[in-house]
Amino acid sequence: MKSIKQNIKRWPLVLGVVCSVALALPSCTKSNNNIPVKPLAGLAVVDACPDATGLDFYLSGQQVNQGLVTPGSYFNYFNAYAGKVPTAFYQAGTTTLVAKDTITMLANHGYTLFLANVAAHADFILTTDSLTKPASGAISVRLVNASPDAGAVDVIVKGASNSIVSSPTYKSVSGFISATVSISDSLQVRKSGTSTILATVPASHFTSGSVYTVWLYGLANTAVAAQKLKAGVMQNGYFSN
Repeated sequence: MKSIKQNIKRWPLVLGVVCSVALALPSCTKSNNNIPVKPLAGLAVVDACPDATGLDFYLSGQQVNQGLVTPGSYFNYFNAYAGKVPTAFYQAGTTTLVAKDTITMLANHGYTLFLANVAAHADFILTTDSLTKPASGAISVRLVNASPDAGAVDVIVKGASNSIVSSPTYKSVSGFISATVSISDSLQVRKSGTSTILATVPASHFTSGSVYTVWLYGLANTAVAAQKLKAGVMQNGYFSN
């Protein structure tokens, strides 16, 4: 089996980070003292809510972040107990709830949780992350549509005629697809089937052999600059050979 490694974002975490993703997560069931240990999953968290800034993220009643959660920010995979897990976002340092839900995670699987829409109508999008090795010299990329009013969208390499991946509706998630992106290129998120560019991700964000999630967030129909459409990008992991 090829070696899959993670790019751990240097975000202070209360919980321990996992050393690998997807199906390569640790699965021990007993500690050295022969005490049963709950099985683990890996979870990444993304703030794709354009006006949800200055947040704290809680998992099973424990605060995970130490730095503030802000729009477009994320923290990469960390260990979390598998099963049905309550999650919540609060205004930082307060008991003011922004959004909460219970997510279900299987042991030895990787997931990403997106806080989407706008804060007044916040939604959760939970993805299952089975990473796909890119072709030689390429990246592997998927698209998450976290904008409630952008409609169907495509990701296209600048200058190309065909889309790499598409997300036809809000909350839809594409599979991971190999793509070649040179240093002079960029990835464009476009309104599906058109040349209308909604957001751009520079090529400097990408390294061959790596696996990425690109997400579109914000609003297509707003006069508030901070809430306009943007694209975020996260390196889920990379293949070492």
